[in-house]
Amino acid sequence: MEGVLANIWIAVAGFFIGRCSVLDICPLAVGFYIAVCIYDKKKTAAFFTVLLGLFFEESFGMFRYGMILLGIFAVSCLTDFCRQKNHVLSILAFTAYTVIVDVIVYIAFPAYMPPALILPEAGLVFSSAMMYLYGLRVLTEDYMRIPLENEAAVSSIFLLATVLFGMPVEISEFVVAETFALLTILAANYKFGFGIGVSWTVIAGAIMSGRIENVQLIAAWLVIALGSYAISCILHGGRWTYVITFLVMYYLTGFFAYDFLLAENSQKAIISAAFLFLLLPAGFLVKIDARMKSGELIESSPEWAKLVIGRIHGLALALKRIEFSLAGDGGAIGVSELGTVLDRFAGSLDTRVPMRKTIEAEILYELSTHDIEVKNLVMLKNENDIHEIYLTSRIRRGRIVGADTVRLILEKNLGLRLEIKDESRSIVSRNYSMICMAEKPEYRLSYAVGCMKKYEDDVSGDNYYIGDILNHQKLIMIADGMGSGEAASKDSGILIDTMDELLSAGFDNDLSIKLINSFLASKNRGESFSTLDMLLLDMYTGSGRLYKQGAATTFIKRGEWMEMIKSTSLPVGVIQNADCEQCSKKFYENDIIIMLSDGILENIVFENKEDFLRGIIAKADAEPEEIAALIIDSIRNHCGRNIRDDATLIVAKLVKNL
Repeated sequence: MEGVLANIWIAVAGFFIGRCSVLDICPLAVGFYIAVCIYDKKKTAAFFTVLLGLFFEESFGMFRYGMILLGIFAVSCLTDFCRQKNHVLSILAFTAYTVIVDVIVYIAFPAYMPPALILPEAGLVFSSAMMYLYGLRVLTEDYMRIPLENEAAVSSIFLLATVLFGMPVEISEFVVAETFALLTILAANYKFGFGIGVSWTVIAGAIMSGRIENVQLIAAWLVIALGSYAISCILHGGRWTYVITFLVMYYLTGFFAYDFLLAENSQKAIISAAFLFLLLPAGFLVKIDARMKSGELIESSPEWAKLVIGRIHGLALALKRIEFSLAGDGGAIGVSELGTVLDRFAGSLDTRVPMRKTIEAEILYELSTHDIEVKNLVMLKNENDIHEIYLTSRIRRGRIVGADTVRLILEKNLGLRLEIKDESRSIVSRNYSMICMAEKPEYRLSYAVGCMKKYEDDVSGDNYYIGDILNHQKLIMIADGMGSGEAASKDSGILIDTMDELLSAGFDNDLSIKLINSFLASKNRGESFSTLDMLLLDMYTGSGRLYKQGAATTFIKRGEWMEMIKSTSLPVGVIQNADCEQCSKKFYENDIIIMLSDGILENIVFENKEDFLRGIIAKADAEPEEIAALIIDSIRNHCGRNIRDDATLIVAKLVKNL
């Protein structure tokens, strides 16, 4: 219950609670309004509805309580006192204000304010305000806590009981209080099960027995509630089955035991309650299992523990590979760098995000229609503000269900586009297992690679990599080793592999480049080197960062517009502290990125090589495979068999994810 609906409920509840009278005083009205002011939910509307309820009870009491309510309203508007972290202080302060007003009224009108009632009224104001505050929070924000916490159950029942107590029995021939009582009995038994359902049935029956002066009503309603609940559990039916069972039990009980149930007003009440129950939103009536502690997956799920252990194991293996790759220069990685990596890794384990309870209830309900029993459901947000969903579930009976069915249900209710993660189970089986989902990236990458070797039977000195690293970042690299053949291929391969390992393990981009440059410069003593052309592209935002060390020109084509990004820096491994040129770019749908090694330009026989290549790209308006083939074919047509250097190009196109 959220937003406008919650505000309407609070205002209506205020009217009925304003009509509650205990020992000819109305402390519950004050307690309720204090709770509303601290809760900060439409206190102006609640002020008038509570006052209106008081108006129907007593004329002078309306004046006295009006002064109290007006003072509380004024203080809550002028200051933030009533919204302090320790709300008990606020309730104490307003209770003291109630006592002061009562004392003033006693002095001025002693006949209307017996002194013996001042302190009891203050006690009722304080205690009811505490109960109402907790009850409001539970019923409007987190009613799933009712079967899990005694405090939530007691405070919610107290709030509903006083609303029922203040309801008129009948308004214009419409049976109000009895209809509300039966509706809530139906909902409580269906939604929360035996314990909460029976407790509320007894309390509602006791209140209504006093209102209509029929003690037998408690026993009658208890028989109906217990019988219908037991039969519906055996039948494993849904809402319709439960309503029909309840109606049958109601009329059988009335016919054989309690004939007052068949009176006209009672029949009006049960038919109205059943009709309203069927109109309630399906998500609101999802059955709450006390074993399912929503949002506590990290603490209670062994599946989550396995997932975390798997990630830690992956990080450990990555660090071991890096140590092996940088053998002889391991001291370049210091304690502070490792601390940063571990901190980033901890951040990648995500931050929990509260899920709206109405949405969560709707998800659980829809999953239950597929016979999926949920043990844990939690939504997290990673360091890049990308949502991830972890759901531990099993199938209760029937056939196994694909994880894609779960994904579609979550997508519809959360308003997010999701995809199943690689580490996730692909089915919901009869044993509890975890399904892992993440927001689907806004973009995907369509790409093609074109290569030419200087010597057809020799190994190319170029190496490239296209893959994913942390948080759906696409990593594209081209490394061109000095010369051609196995030695050049080994140098460029070490550069590519080590960079991938460092970035995948969580090392900072700039630090990774410095580490590799330092390692290769020390290892090769400046006698051999490799160029590095690297692009990190965020698939969620389209933001990219280019890194160039001795690399060839990169071309970016957007419709008729084209940009060339050049580099003048030294290759990796020439000197210890070589600079790496870098720039940030925002890419958009259908942008084409062309990265290439020096060999592409070396094999162009014309004087202005970049203009020649630019002309080919400008004419190309096709998919990456066709553009790559067009560039390679055009160069081969001009240089023939006289290939001067190994050449590699990557053509990537940013495509909107469907």
